[in-house]
Amino acid sequence: MKKQSVFFESIKIDLQTSEGTFPYFENGVFLEVDPVEAFGLEEFFWGSQLEGLEGPWVAFNTCNWGAPIVICGVYNEDWEGVVNIHKGGDVRGNYSGPYFTEKADDILDQRLWATIRLSNGRVFFAESPEFRNSELYFDTFDIYMNSADLEELPVLPEMIEELENLCEEFTAEVTK
Repeated sequence: MKKQSVFFESIKIDLQTSEGTFPYFENGVFLEVDPVEAFGLEEFFWGSQLEGLEGPWVAFNTCNWGAPIVICGVYNEDWEGVVNIHKGGDVRGNYSGPYFTEKADDILDQRLWATIRLSNGRVFFAESPEFRNSELYFDTFDIYMNSADLEELPVLPEMIEELENLCEEFTAEVTK
């Protein structure tokens, strides 16, 4: 009897912040995440908005660690700060106007959660310290594969092994 090949049925990745869960990638397509909504940013109009905020200030750019949403800015020990959102292209430029944040920790701790469904019914969830503040990466396959590869790429035993080692598997008991 010939063994049936297993394929990736779907791959969905969500960005989790204190503001909620935002679809980030699904079946070969990167989705548009609004950083203003995802991180609760407020437009920064006046320098007087900084009145009373204590320093020292720490500068950062999330592109330095491969975060999903690239934001550059400064924050203080109370996690308040001023940030600019990267609008695409070269990360050395092309940033938005300033925004005020009271949750710089959210920006600095971007979390991605992946749900990986296989054609044999197995479902894996990925979120671990290795994936915090950066894109999700696997050694044996590209989680950001395009939709054509998703439907045609057989899941090899080494891929299953990596999923089992890095992810939690969802199992549900079926009751009659």
